[in-house]
Amino acid sequence: METRTMPTGVAVLKWYFIIIGILSIAGGVILPPFAVGILRLIMEASGEELAPLALAGGMAFLYGFLAVCWGVLHIFVGLYLGRGYGWTKIAALIIGTISILSGGAILGILCLFIYLLSQECKAFFQTQTEGR
Repeated sequence: METRTMPTGVAVLKWYFIIIGILSIAGGVILPPFAVGILRLIMEASGEELAPLALAGGMAFLYGFLAVCWGVLHIFVGLYLGRGYGWTKIAALIIGTISILSGGAILGILCLFIYLLSQECKAFFQTQTEGR
């Protein structure tokens, strides 16, 4: 079996995915309870009803759930990106495209233009059956 060396760009992108995933999970777990607490303090201080707090709290926890899911996806793709599976290249390109659309331009540019579309990375992600 032929061993392939991981290009430096793929290694950088792998760790970038893992770090972004960890930060996303941390944000999804930490920020929603703080947001609800701050809203509660503001509403109690202003003397208004707490009914809008239910909607705001629901939205905060929905954001938290989606952020945790997005973080887990980043970590999953990041862990398998270094193994050279073809599906991880496609997943990284999709996540990079979504990141560009949502404002995460650094991850998108790294994925699409610098690392995954270079000739060195294309050779790394060729399927193992092509060599047989």
